Amino acid sequence: MSASSKIGFHAAYREENGEYKESGVAKAEIGSYLPHLGLRIEAIRFFTIAGPNDFLLLTTEQARALGIDVFEQDGLKVTTVDIYAGRFVSYGMLCSRCEGFLLFDKGIVERETLEAIKAGQQIAGNDAWIDIWTPMQRAALRRWRRSSSRRRAEWRTNLRHHLQRRSL
Repeated sequence: MSASSKIGFHAAYREENGEYKESGVAKAEIGSYLPHLGLRIEAIRFFTIAGPNDFLLLTTEQARALGIDVFEQDGLKVTTVDIYAGRFVSYGMLCSRCEGFLLFDKGIVERETLEAIKAGQQIAGNDAWIDIWTPMQRAALRRWRRSSSRRRAEWRTNLRHHLQRRSL
């Protein structure tokens, strides 16, 4: 969603004698289908509470409160929470595994880490944020443990070049 997105919902309806009336059958079908998409009951209620002549707009804040994953878009640039989770995990690995081998400004890395955390929490909410970066961290640690000393040295060299390009 972008900041200017307008996504709205209303109850299912049918037209009867020129008037719009809620359709209980259609509403029941929608209510039985949406949980299969992983939506919580609160979200389903939100989607179907407005009458046929009304329209309820969904904001990014409401979507998050209803347990809906929201990715914010700025023009053609889409920022997803996994980008921030990847940064958070990478910076953590950098500090915990490479500090003795690489010379870098720890203050800058800490600042970048905090920015990744704040952005990830803002996009996903705290609980979902933890659920996103935790498996990424576990996978990174597994890869690290399985890698050979030579491969780790290559990784450190590549990381050093990457950090120099980013002025870290």
